[in-house]
Parts: sequence; structure tokens; C-alpha cells
Amino acid sequence: EADVARVLRIRELQAVMGFNLDEIRELLHAGDRMESLRAEYRAGTSPERTAEIVNEAARLNARTQEQVLAKIGLLQAYLAELQTEAKKYQSFADEHGTKLIPHS
Repeated sequence: EADVARVLRIRELQAVMGFNLDEIRELLHAGDRMESLRAEYRAGTSPERTAEIVNEAARLNARTQEQVLAKIGLLQAYLAELQTEAKKYQSFADEHGTKLIPHS
């Protein structure tokens, strides 16, 4: 069951999020490390180690956020290009008395 869940996660990161295999490897490693840190914390740690765990978890989380934001930025840039093209098509259609067929 865990293996199936991991494969589904890999496919999601690849197909939906657009990450390549190296990026997926890094994301999975971060997730595995986070789980390891959680287990260590639950087992009981000193206050000093707890602080180290929280700081490492925060760094991993921040790095993952950076990766996701980078993908979002690429997608937003691509969407902006498509929207610019759509405006050009509309202008062209308007200039030539053509009505664009609405897409669904």
C-alpha cells in the first residue's frame, strides 16, 4: 500500500506539477526526511534536539515551497503568453469583422 501511494505521488508530481525526475527525487527525499524527523520527535528528544528538528523541518519546507513557487511562476508566465496571444486573435478577428467561436 505504501509503495502504491508513493508511485501515485510520483505520478502526481510529474504529471500535475510538471516536476522532472531529479526534482521529484529531491521532493521525495525531503518528504522522507520530514517523516524521519517526525518519528524522532515523537520518540522523545531533548529540547536542543527538538529545536534542531524544527529548524531542519522548516528549511525543508521552505525549499519545497521554493520549488513549487518556481513551477507556479513558469506556469503563470506561460499563461500570460497565452492570454496575450488570445488578445491578438481577438483584435485580429475584430479588425476583420470575424466573430471568434467561444471555446468550452
